[in-house]
Amino acid sequence: MRKLLFILIPLLLAIGLSAVELDLSGEYRARVARRDDALQNDETLFDNRLSIALDTQFLENLKLRLATEISDTQWSKDGRGGIGLGKYIRIREAYLDYLIPGIDSRARAGQLYWKDQMSFIMDDSFPGAMLSNDFGEHFHTELIWMHLNGNKDSIYDEGNAFVLHARADKHSPIGVYLFYGNYPKPDIQNITLMPYASFGIGVLSLDAAAYLGKQNKGMDDLALGLAAKAKLDVNAFELGLDFLAGSADSHTTISSRYQNGLYINGNGKYHDGLNLYWDNFFNNENIDIFSSTVLNTKIPLGQNLKFFAAAGAQVLFAMNSDWTWGNSILKVTVGSEVNAGFECTVIPDLLHIQVYGAISDATKDEVFIFGQVIPGTELKNYAVGSTLQIRF
Repeated sequence: MRKLLFILIPLLLAIGLSAVELDLSGEYRARVARRDDALQNDETLFDNRLSIALDTQFLENLKLRLATEISDTQWSKDGRGGIGLGKYIRIREAYLDYLIPGIDSRARAGQLYWKDQMSFIMDDSFPGAMLSNDFGEHFHTELIWMHLNGNKDSIYDEGNAFVLHARADKHSPIGVYLFYGNYPKPDIQNITLMPYASFGIGVLSLDAAAYLGKQNKGMDDLALGLAAKAKLDVNAFELGLDFLAGSADSHTTISSRYQNGLYINGNGKYHDGLNLYWDNFFNNENIDIFSSTVLNTKIPLGQNLKFFAAAGAQVLFAMNSDWTWGNSILKVTVGSEVNAGFECTVIPDLLHIQVYGAISDATKDEVFIFGQVIPGTELKNYAVGSTLQIRF
């Protein structure tokens, strides 16, 4: 109860202090899914999330944003049919936004949300500060400081990350990110350069990003990678290709939310908690090379109904020359998947429902040594589910 009051009191305070403008928005989401886990035990998952955001403009150049979230609360988790709050209450954003007069710069400080072009390195909230500036109409910059205090998707504990971002969009948007991280507890520093570009020609579009990274933890190799999303869009019919490949050595993410279009072998669009073999391999020291290739489509079946489908695979490579008296060993994990579903708009701009299903066929840790093959573990998995969203 005290945590709930901790959220409500700032909300009420902001409402009382607002003298100019007040904007309240939010989303309610409920999800149900049935799947088998990595040990092929069946389970049913129920959860819901309520997000509320309040934007208040005190002065002409001073704003406050407060976004709270009661997230991923699991139904009947306490065994009595109730939903316990506890750790599920979060303040996702709580910051002041100040437009600096005369220089077209905007300063923000507090609990912020930010993501990169592909959600490849960062897509999350963080405490810190950001300074953004527009140099004319077509050139934009951001300077960001993130104070990181541990994240379930990162192998690092408390530290600091700095981001410099420059973007030009006079014709086709192009830009570059420069990340630097310092993590004192594991004594790791990293630097990553990630240029990106977006192109559109008629019904064709392409978003692409590459990265070049390095850590100081004894790795000699540079981290290299490429992500590309291509799409053909003809009268609301969409055909797309998602490609991702790279090396995991020396690659550092902060809180990646990259979506490749798969559910069991990726972070699904309508349920990101069903993945079994994706497992954030960007920060996995046991993975040397990763790749993912997915073909997807979306077909309109009416004004408020669309069919979507995707098929693809991810491949993980791990190489080790220390096992078996110095013999080089290659371990390969391959996960292929097909999924499909429907998107239904029940009430435009308000109520949306999605249903989906996915099947996966994976071979885990198949070993190649001196021309011999040691079969890996064959795994077949499924997932079906539905998501309801109310946006206001």
